[in-house]
Amino acid sequence: LSIPGNLMASVLWYYSREQIETDPASVSPPIADKELFASRHIDVVPLDTIEEIIFVITFNEFARYMAENKIDALPRAERPREDDEIWSRGEVGYPRRSLLPCEDTPIELVSSSFPFY
Repeated sequence: LSIPGNLMASVLWYYSREQIETDPASVSPPIADKELFASRHIDVVPLDTIEEIIFVITFNEFARYMAENKIDALPRAERPREDDEIWSRGEVGYPRRSLLPCEDTPIELVSSSFPFY
């Protein structure tokens, strides 16, 4: 029930490998540490009950995010020039660019997803 004047948010539930009713060891390929499983469970909750927002991105986006963070962690002299990188950073034409985490987003707030229906 929403209370008039309260801001509400629709949230999609994700589950970690510890929360699913499957033996993670029996899943092939293995479940990664930062992998979440999307469910069809949706709730509408008061905005002030949300403690933090995380980024749940595709596996390919997650791999790119991790690779860019590893490159950024290198000493400046050891980093490849942007012209030499396999992909350009901040691609303007990528339709999901605005939904991706920024470079300085803590890794704890970024996970990849797998549909689990």
